[in-house]
Amino acid sequence: MIFLKKIFFLRLKWIFILFTLFSKTDVKSQSNMLIINEIMANPSTGELPNYEYIELLNVGDKTINTSNYTVSISNTTIALPEYFLPPNQYVLLCSRAAQPFYEKFGNSLAIDKWPALANSGTNITLAGENNIDQVNYTDSWYKNSRKKNGGWSLERINANFPCNFALTWQASEALAGGTPCKPNSIADRSYIPEIEILSSKIEDNMITLTFNIPKAYLENLERDLFIIDHNVGLPTKIEWKSNTDSLLLIFNSAFAESFDYTLTLFPFSWCGNNSSEKKQHLFLPGDVAFNDIIINEVLFNPKNNGVDFVEIYNQSNNIINLQNWKLGNRTITTNRLLFNPQQYLVFTTDKNNILKNYPSALSENIVEIASLPPYPNEQGNVTLFSDHILVDSLYYSSNMHQPFLTNVKGISLERQSFQAPTNSPQNFISASTIAEGATPGYANSTNVDNFFQKNNVYLTSKIMSPDNDNFEDYLEIIYELLASNMMLNVTIFDDRGRQINRLIRNQSTGNSGKIQWDGTSENGQISPSGFYIYNVEIYDKNGGYEMYSGGFVLTRKSLIH
Repeated sequence: MIFLKKIFFLRLKWIFILFTLFSKTDVKSQSNMLIINEIMANPSTGELPNYEYIELLNVGDKTINTSNYTVSISNTTIALPEYFLPPNQYVLLCSRAAQPFYEKFGNSLAIDKWPALANSGTNITLAGENNIDQVNYTDSWYKNSRKKNGGWSLERINANFPCNFALTWQASEALAGGTPCKPNSIADRSYIPEIEILSSKIEDNMITLTFNIPKAYLENLERDLFIIDHNVGLPTKIEWKSNTDSLLLIFNSAFAESFDYTLTLFPFSWCGNNSSEKKQHLFLPGDVAFNDIIINEVLFNPKNNGVDFVEIYNQSNNIINLQNWKLGNRTITTNRLLFNPQQYLVFTTDKNNILKNYPSALSENIVEIASLPPYPNEQGNVTLFSDHILVDSLYYSSNMHQPFLTNVKGISLERQSFQAPTNSPQNFISASTIAEGATPGYANSTNVDNFFQKNNVYLTSKIMSPDNDNFEDYLEIIYELLASNMMLNVTIFDDRGRQINRLIRNQSTGNSGKIQWDGTSENGQISPSGFYIYNVEIYDKNGGYEMYSGGFVLTRKSLIH
């Protein structure tokens, strides 16, 4: 008996649910059969009469008696006269003075004491037969500064979409300025606006969101539609901020600073449709301490047809958002730009130009921006600001280049030490010419923070086999030097002492680097198998000189057993 009662109540429950669903579906199917489809609020002399009108459209499958409806414009409510409007047909509402001019376009109803439609916008409500269609337009809905000044109507994009807001209306594209009693010029019955998160702000234990859709159409948003990664989970509650379109998500615990979160908004129903899943990155910035972000490299005298760049380095342990930071008086970006710990970022006006002139540049660390401040070739200042607070500043001069460099075009000034003050003497010097004259996006060729105890030159392997099998195809000579302002000569000899290839001739070096030989002579011929000698000469402007040499074998891999 108990079992049968459970079955009975279970069936009763499902009958109630189905009844509720079908009842809601039936109500929805009957709603918005008569809609506001076009508004001429600011007419002008032209192809259309210089009178206002509101166009109604029957989107249902039955004839509608308009006398069952009222139209409210601002604070004035009007009972519509009787007219039987067939399905998919239009009727214009206009003043009695305007009706003779609009009769030639199609069906029209004259309204006594027609209230003027405000050019800047107003509220229009069509109500009757369990049907309400409300349009609260503004002149921003035109999305065209010329058309909003007059002579063009506002047209509904999708007559089947039941909700009205800025994304669902637009200025007419008809040459006449409007389409009275005709299909709208911008009509698209498949168009459904996509819900987007316009802004997000994270602070303490709260996230504030704004959307591109008015909150009146987002009533189905619930807390379990939101989730944040890193085990944060669902908000404890959500609520609309008073008198705003801002939604507050409130969580149990405060968010961590300098941490990158992802908020997921799952699909939900709205205006008779389903949204798609949305993801929003969230970041709570921490305070930027002195010397966290430093200027690390600057190219102010680029190659012919080249461009300037400024490189900065994040030596903190925090992720920093560079949104609205500035180089001089130029904003780097108004968008979110996260700067990771121990990352280099290069700012330039032409990323492809930098990659072309410096093939070793690290592309993912180069950011193209709209403009840089002018950086004169002789001397100048590089300044970095966050919220009008000076983060770092570099005074530079062409005299900071190495004196033995006869041409400094395309050669940057690099920071030698992160720890030393930016403007301390000798902290910025010329980049190594062996390192292409600049190191955009990666460690400086002259960095001395990880200095060596003595000069050191060695081979990664004493055997090379240039047979393109990706194993020991090159001779690799590694140098590690105490100073970064040294000059270098590197030469290859055969076992008889004959010069085969002078790889490096009087080039400036960084603190460390790698020199490769592919086994070819200076005229491009592959050298035969045999015993060879490398010779490295290191000298400086003060007369210091050291020489390193050693032997190695060039062979084909098939000869190694």
